[in-house]
Amino acid sequence: MWRRGTEEKTNFQEIVEFLNCASQHNHEIILGTDSQPFRSGTFLVTAIVILCDCKKYNCRFFYKQHEQRPIHHNLYERMYSEVDTTLSIANQLKEEVSKANISIHIDVSSDQTKNKTGRYSKSLVAIVKGFGYEKVEIKPNAWCASKLADKYTKRLPDRLKTPRHPL
Repeated sequence: MWRRGTEEKTNFQEIVEFLNCASQHNHEIILGTDSQPFRSGTFLVTAIVILCDCKKYNCRFFYKQHEQRPIHHNLYERMYSEVDTTLSIANQLKEEVSKANISIHIDVSSDQTKNKTGRYSKSLVAIVKGFGYEKVEIKPNAWCASKLADKYTKRLPDRLKTPRHPL
């Protein structure tokens, strides 16, 4: 289930309708996913933000706390999962929002020497561009993933906090 920035529940079709209306104006749809690893799996949150010239649609956002909790064995798998999740939703929006102007934010660093995710930035950006999205941002400009989605990965629902018992 998706939520509006107000915590109000919504569904993907309502988001598509909202974005179709906003896309009649000068706009940008920004998507990003962040994750938080737990022993029981990785908690993923995707955010969709709309920036628009029309005040009625400007600065609205939606987010989804994904139910699936994949288990990742290394940092690259986790970063790839974030990108893959974002691209999946971006591709759905591209199909359903006729004039979608989409930007993708990836939660990886641009600094390859100081940050562990930096070594993956070039390959992940190339994957996104390979899917036809030319507007790609990484940290420090990837605020949709590194700030907004991140905010909701830190607010893990209580029902997901209980660790899975080891086999």
